[in-house]
Amino acid sequence: MPLIEAEPRHSTKFLILVGIPSFILAVILSLLVHQYAHIAVKKYSCGSEQAKKQSVVGIAHNADDESDCPPSALAGTASTFALALLSFGFFIHHPRNIFLASMAFVNAASRLPESLTVFIQLLFNQQATYITDESTALKLLNFKDPTASVVIMFFYTLIVFFLTTTTIHDTKIVPRKWLVALILFVALIPLENVLWNVIAPIFS
Repeated sequence: MPLIEAEPRHSTKFLILVGIPSFILAVILSLLVHQYAHIAVKKYSCGSEQAKKQSVVGIAHNADDESDCPPSALAGTASTFALALLSFGFFIHHPRNIFLASMAFVNAASRLPESLTVFIQLLFNQQATYITDESTALKLLNFKDPTASVVIMFFYTLIVFFLTTTTIHDTKIVPRKWLVALILFVALIPLENVLWNVIAPIFS
């Protein structure tokens, strides 16, 4: 029986020169798509005055900006989630493309802290005091029983978690991929905030 050779991994030099810029570009594109979705829906659903307010995307989400416009919050979440699925689909067909791997990871992992936080708060407190896109979007459903919201957030968080871990598992071209993914995950939110301060003038 012929042996199946392991797919060659990218070198450390390649990951530094190409992987890091790809990761940063993926974060920028994720932020742009997320924010454009926010603004477009807010403009037509919640009034042009609301569209002038800007928010920092990610764990440092500004509650005052999005909590008054659930459709905008849903658009932001849906656009990031859709981008994660689309990127992952392309990544499956092009498993050596480090940019597609970065896009799939960034767009899935960026929603994980917020969705998990909202799920835990709903599970134990029956209400989400931490205002995020996910908790704001749930207002559209107007459930009287918080159990329904808990179930929705459970499956949403589970999907985001498995999408993140599956992307890492399938990134066989990166040595010590789980350690690298952990480092990138920890650095993701601070990097989002730094990059947002740079690109925020685009939306002003």
